[in-house]
Amino acid sequence: MKCISCKAIIPEQRLKMLPHTKECVECSSEEAKGAVDIVYHKTGNTIQIMDKAQADAINKSARRSGFGSLRAMKGGSGGGDMKVTLGTTSIIPRQPTREDFEITGKKMMEMMEWKDREEIIQYLNTKLNQRSINSSQFRQLNDILNQFIPEEKKPIEEKEEVKIDEETEWAFKNWKNSRSFK
Repeated sequence: MKCISCKAIIPEQRLKMLPHTKECVECSSEEAKGAVDIVYHKTGNTIQIMDKAQADAINKSARRSGFGSLRAMKGGSGGGDMKVTLGTTSIIPRQPTREDFEITGKKMMEMMEWKDREEIIQYLNTKLNQRSINSSQFRQLNDILNQFIPEEKKPIEEKEEVKIDEETEWAFKNWKNSRSFK
């Protein structure tokens, strides 16, 4: 296929990537894009898409020696290749959202009409383990549950008093004054 502007042949690779393109790279009005690594934490990084010139400038400054914590990205003892790999192989845990909390809360309120307290708590524990809610949201929902269906308080059993003879009672009361402890 030929470019509609300059009549040059569009490379096959470009046509594979952009099957509906009608212009070559030189004639294209699209701005080139680049990416910059954003380091939030050792386990949760991402990239920022921006125009190519800015991305190249930021990546160049990140590669120079002595750029703080980014020097550690090189690997080894201060040296190594300057190749930056994107992506991560570790699993980033799901973070619960406000919407997740509201959905779980609505379901819990519906369950109050036809389930007992233990089943509702089991449901909340499942949602906590699935990371649909976090521990703070779990406590909030548990507090709401306690308002509507209070936990049954078990009566405290009164213990029978055991009578102790006077000599043993006197020994316990006065053990500090005893000759054997001095």
